[in-house]
Amino acid sequence: MLTTIVAVAVLVAVAVLVLLVGHARRRGVAGRDADAARSTLDSPARQWRARGDKAVARIEELTDSRPELSGVRADAEAVAAELRETAGRVAVLDEAIASVPSPELAAGRDRLVASAESGAEEDRAELLDAARSVDQALEADRRRRASRDALLAKMAGTVAGLEAAVLEVREWVEPVEGSTLTDAALTDATDPARYVSNTASPDSAALSRPAPPARSGASAELAERLQGLREGLVEVRRLPEHGSPPAQGPP
Repeated sequence: MLTTIVAVAVLVAVAVLVLLVGHARRRGVAGRDADAARSTLDSPARQWRARGDKAVARIEELTDSRPELSGVRADAEAVAAELRETAGRVAVLDEAIASVPSPELAAGRDRLVASAESGAEEDRAELLDAARSVDQALEADRRRRASRDALLAKMAGTVAGLEAAVLEVREWVEPVEGSTLTDAALTDATDPARYVSNTASPDSAALSRPAPPARSGASAELAERLQGLREGLVEVRRLPEHGSPPAQGPP
């Protein structure tokens, strides 16, 4: 009789957990940004989002007076928006994970199995059913944790890409130390439309220097990489809740 009572209590607990997880998900759908804002200050998702926002703000600052780089700026802003969306999804998963006492459930599951093995025959099927219900709850929790970690891994890679983009844009728009070129001359030198033949004989130093990159081609390549970062965030949010992502260091 006692084992039956224990089994019923475990089933009730599992049902309550399912309701809590469902409630957490409904709240997440209603406002991912609000969930992200409520996450703790040391949340990895919040830190990755802050670093991404900082990188995009720097790109906006560098390209503000550069109309030819408006596409790069717009793509960087789109990546920042997807980072915010992804941080919101992580916050939803964090809330659902926090609502499931996995260690306690695992310990209760072990007790149920032990009771089934040592208890009366007539109670065994009921106890094993309860243990299977707990296994399902634990598996759902494992999938949520794997999804959360996959999102964090993608955020880490995205932020690294944004910070590399800052360095690349800065090389385009800030004068090189020791350079005597004016800003207009630098733009002319990197604009393929302005390449013209020159009858003057170049000096040996000029011959040894590589030709400057074409600004339009380089910015197009960067814009394409930024679009790839944005699409990567969208894609990882569409993945089912399973799998184990690669380990990532702290932000």
